[in-house]
Amino acid sequence: MPTGKLAKCKMLLSEFYIVYVTQKEIKAQALADHLVENPVDEEYEPLKTYFDDEEVSFVGEDISEAYPGWRFFFDGAANHQGKGIGAVLVLESRQHYPMMAKLRFNCTKNMSEYEACILGLKMAIDMNFYELLVIGDSDLLIHHVQEEWDVKNPNIILYVQYVQKLFKRFYKIEFRHTPGIQNELAHDLSTIASLTKHPDTNYIDPLDIVLKKHSVYCSHVEAEQDGLPWYFDIKKYLESGTYLEDITSNKKKLIRRMALNFIISGEVLYRRTPDLGLLRCVDVVEAVKLIEQIHAGACGMHMNGFTLERNILRAGYFWMTMENDCCKFVHKCHRCQVHGDLIRVPPHELNVMSSPWPFVSWGMDVIGPIEPVTSNGNRFILVAIDYFTKWVEPASKKSVTKKVVADFVHNNLICRF
Repeated sequence: MPTGKLAKCKMLLSEFYIVYVTQKEIKAQALADHLVENPVDEEYEPLKTYFDDEEVSFVGEDISEAYPGWRFFFDGAANHQGKGIGAVLVLESRQHYPMMAKLRFNCTKNMSEYEACILGLKMAIDMNFYELLVIGDSDLLIHHVQEEWDVKNPNIILYVQYVQKLFKRFYKIEFRHTPGIQNELAHDLSTIASLTKHPDTNYIDPLDIVLKKHSVYCSHVEAEQDGLPWYFDIKKYLESGTYLEDITSNKKKLIRRMALNFIISGEVLYRRTPDLGLLRCVDVVEAVKLIEQIHAGACGMHMNGFTLERNILRAGYFWMTMENDCCKFVHKCHRCQVHGDLIRVPPHELNVMSSPWPFVSWGMDVIGPIEPVTSNGNRFILVAIDYFTKWVEPASKKSVTKKVVADFVHNNLICRF
């Protein structure tokens, strides 16, 4: 029950029949009020989108195929930890030249984009490139340098003038906008530069990026060289405590750690299991025979890769790349591919075909030939359906020719509806 001032206020207002109604959203009303206050002039021209119809297909396309020749990607980053810029120059041979820098002065995100663009243009000029395609994810910069949008920020005006000055050094230069997801390398470089705390030195060693396709513990067993099995270095260390020649200190540490899980008995190397079992280590030749026999041999039942791996382990054998080798073998097995479960998922994403009003869109198909033929000799059925009302128009025909289809569309669709 209301008490005090609230009760007194309610008693005074009860004679006026006041009803409280919650406030509704005013988003649509705000748009309507804005249009009323800003009427459209007669000379109004609709805005032109920044991409033409023929470039819509660029979405989801490989950037290397969409932009041949010399290309240059750029991006800038600004956050609470600093500002950084990144640029990548790509040649026709797909050779990449990355460059990044950290900005130690106050600037906005748009200013960092211009700094990255200028960095790449200077790099192209130094390498004597006179035809260049500049690609970035900044709409503002692309439209500013192409003089499609007006520049109002006085700080940005100086950048635009400097970029246009660099244009004169090229015979042909073109700017393209790309989604941020296809500008990842330049974005990563700018982010690293903005977050990195650079030491106060004049030179930093180049950063090398190494591609590794296998786990670190498989780095020395990718292939058998000189006819030696993958476990030769481990076996040699367990037998004599020595290593192979020209081996690095990191690999020595790796071998010592891995040797703790192995035991040698005579000439055979075994792998210890958590339940104190022993698995015999085999080389590539024996591994291939085991996979073939257990997967499709006398007792093989063509299991999948993971089940095949577990069955080999139960049989008491081991090698480093068991799971990967088993899965690859199953994928290449012809019987598994023929008799395996059919994948009924469509290869591409399905798009809903919407029809805004009746008879705006029709679909047509032909059924047949039908055996036996009908009483009047017809062997085919023409079917048309409206996507909006789902109205079906069938008709049986003796043959399906251009004239028959044209007459069907004219009589059953155009003249009727």
